[in-house]
Amino acid sequence: MRSLILCFLWPIIGFSQIGGRYAYNFLKLPVTARAAASGGTSMALWGEDIGLVYSNPAALNRSMHKNVIFNYNNYVSSINLLYAGYAHDFGANGTGMISVSSFNYGTFKGYDQNGNSLGDFKANDLSINLNYSRTFADTCFQIGGAFKTFFSQYETYKASGNAIDFGVFYHNKRQFTVSLLLQNLGVIWRDYGVGNSTLPANVQFGISKKVEKAPFRLYLVYDNLLKWNVSYISPVDTAGTSSSFGTTTAVDSSGFQMLSARFSNRAGNFMRHLVVGTDILLSRNFHLRLGYNFRRQYEMNIPQRRGVNGLSVGIHMNVKRFTFDYTFAKVAFSGNSSTLGMVLRF
Repeated sequence: MRSLILCFLWPIIGFSQIGGRYAYNFLKLPVTARAAASGGTSMALWGEDIGLVYSNPAALNRSMHKNVIFNYNNYVSSINLLYAGYAHDFGANGTGMISVSSFNYGTFKGYDQNGNSLGDFKANDLSINLNYSRTFADTCFQIGGAFKTFFSQYETYKASGNAIDFGVFYHNKRQFTVSLLLQNLGVIWRDYGVGNSTLPANVQFGISKKVEKAPFRLYLVYDNLLKWNVSYISPVDTAGTSSSFGTTTAVDSSGFQMLSARFSNRAGNFMRHLVVGTDILLSRNFHLRLGYNFRRQYEMNIPQRRGVNGLSVGIHMNVKRFTFDYTFAKVAFSGNSSTLGMVLRF
């Protein structure tokens, strides 16, 4: 059994890269308002919201039967993300869902090496997703998977491939959940003509709990479970002392300061793995959502202006058969993301 698990996880250990070392990052972008409001991932949350499925296929359940979801995300600047899906319950045979994610990065001006104009070109990504989940042996465990077929085109460079997500959920009547997600394991059939790109494989672990007799649901996600060092170092920095937007001060050689710096680096790296947040359940039909992504804060700040990068705020409203969502997320100091979502329950 141990050998089987090791063989299953080996592709993630071997190919999970950080800091621009892999391609196809659009497979991890928070397209839905639910994911964006939860700091970039809602994989730890369980409920009736079909928007949860994008972050974890095991969240798909029979309460989402005949739900249709539409989401529009103005990610940053002219980057626009679209998401649409439909879920259907098949009784004892489980629940299925089909969804489409579209990523449009705008229009670019092309030039050759001599500065001559080559005209405008566009960059687009597309992912078609088949999701399936079911209760495991009539227990509190839910298992689910997503099969993704993706296409990518940047100017004349094209790529395509397949990836799978696999999730496990435990949830009980006290609204306590534990979840584990294996994300973006797959193959690249066509690779921009380069031939050495890798998928952004990942493992996430999450927990959530509805506080008894209080209108709060708290959640925590630990990202990149199998890779400890997720800090970013500039590839042009041979000394390894630069952050994403500047240089760090050299540490004194005294034992105390070296120990202090080492602890600070380890604590900072641990925090980069965490996404935390809360849902404020003001009523059955109106929720407030707050999320915070520590890694986004570390990597997208600048020394002069830290800002509130990593913070996301969302609202959720139910009106009869319709559900409306809006999320504002601070991606970088000068980059804001807004997401609109609508669900129709037939």
